[in-house]
Amino acid sequence: MYRTQNAYCSELAWAEPHLLVFENDDQVMTLAPTTGKLRLIVGFGDFVVSPDGRWVAGFANEPPEIAETVDVVAANGRTCLVVPHTSHQSDEVAGFTRDGKGVIVRRRRFIPNNFATGASQLVPFTISALKAGSAKTGC
Repeated sequence: MYRTQNAYCSELAWAEPHLLVFENDDQVMTLAPTTGKLRLIVGFGDFVVSPDGRWVAGFANEPPEIAETVDVVAANGRTCLVVPHTSHQSDEVAGFTRDGKGVIVRRRRFIPNNFATGASQLVPFTISALKAGSAKTGC
């Protein structure tokens, strides 16, 4: 159903009842095995799927001098939400809450145009409270 010649495929997961989610060269795609329909949903280098299969959270792999931002995308690709942070914070996705209603990020202090530093802390965010959009990941 899908083959790549110029890239690698990794991070395979099920979302919703009949939707396969995978990462192909920093692009998260879905594949519906029953129909063969393939869809690019977001530009993440790393992702996790919520326990209920409705959401995909991740971040674009950035160079060390650029802060990471976590986005949450509906598995159908129709909704994109961004986890807020300041210019002095860099986030990576850590997972979802058990009920799937929240995303958990691993947050570190960030020195602009330099790098993330120090210990990280886990910070939960309720998905329903997140704002729409993110230019970084193309959603």
